Amino acid sequence: MTASGFIEFDEATRLFRIGSRLWEVAQSYAMEEDLAAIARPLMDELRDETLETVQLARLEGLENVYVAISESPHPMKLVSAVGSRLSAHATGLGKVLLAGLDPEELERRLDGWNLRGFTDRTITTRKGLRAALAQIRELGYGEDCEEYVIGCRCIAMPVHDAAGKTIAALSVSVPTPRFNEAVASRLQKALGMTVGELETRLRGNSANRRTAGR
Repeated sequence: MTASGFIEFDEATRLFRIGSRLWEVAQSYAMEEDLAAIARPLMDELRDETLETVQLARLEGLENVYVAISESPHPMKLVSAVGSRLSAHATGLGKVLLAGLDPEELERRLDGWNLRGFTDRTITTRKGLRAALAQIRELGYGEDCEEYVIGCRCIAMPVHDAAGKTIAALSVSVPTPRFNEAVASRLQKALGMTVGELETRLRGNSANRRTAGR
């Protein structure tokens, strides 16, 4: 615990105290709670507009972790749960989050990692993944073309903080039978507007937190 920075030992008093790493974890948790709370009403609005499942996720290692979900009212829909984890290389959300990493950090995380194939469309090579992430950075959004499960398509976009860092990703998931180019275009536009509004509200919340801390 001491070596990891979660607690600190004072040689003079021979007492332990809370370390900086524990404080960082607590701050990260508070930021995640803020993110989910601010995003949920916007996600519900996007769900009501598209009638499809909307998901918010963050990156942990090489997995995307779901922090908020607004489910589609359709009987046929993507079913997942807050807290569940999926391999980032096989999902639209995950690839968008990976695209936000510095190249060096991406390679560090990929070192020794097996890019498992979930369907015959999953990217399973580092070369293929790098190419897909470069395209996401160029286009500003990513897709899941039945890469994790056959029958499900997804469009995802990064959520940035005030400094431009990717802190999360937002997606709309659609069963393949309801997906076509017209639907994709409509979802991309609606998702982009929602992400823009979310980033605006996050910047306002961040400014309020700084003011309150003075």
